[in-house]
Amino acid sequence: MAHTTGENLFTMKRVLRNLEADHDALREALADGRRMRDLLPYGDYINRYRNLTRDPMVVAIHKQFHESGLGGLTIDESMFPLSLRFEDDDVTLVFRRPEGFRHGTNEESSQRPLIERRSRIVLFWKYAEPGTDALKRISLQMFDNEGPLEEATMLSEKIPLLTKPESLTTAMFIPTHADEPRFVFGS
Repeated sequence: MAHTTGENLFTMKRVLRNLEADHDALREALADGRRMRDLLPYGDYINRYRNLTRDPMVVAIHKQFHESGLGGLTIDESMFPLSLRFEDDDVTLVFRRPEGFRHGTNEESSQRPLIERRSRIVLFWKYAEPGTDALKRISLQMFDNEGPLEEATMLSEKIPLLTKPESLTTAMFIPTHADEPRFVFGS
């Protein structure tokens, strides 16, 4: 069953608010991931084949938050290192690059079975240039939880991590079927 736009707004505000407490630790982990990436012995291959640089960041985030959790969510070890995700009873936060969606059939997907009422938020990350705030390269986006992430419907715009939760509005969220359960003729 789909969540309403209001429920999605409330969930995103809660996640953003909870992540505020971890901003410094997240900056530290992102800097550590960048350092590990820069030490890779791949030479020019790093710039040509971006998927070679995923693992250092995933390891850095896991190392920083595997015990404490991230934004009040606990790490889900079951899919690591193929998938890095944090969750509680209501939300799954998936850690991905903007171009990090997998290609292949559903049978090949390494994703876990879905939990129907859980909201799914993707934390999109990019490597930041040295001397810049790495958190400015992170955004969150909500997707439906009715199938594999690669086929999911976007339920929100991309929301920068540093957005103040109180500035979010329902206009940033794409209505779900639960908001308009029937077609309204002539209005």
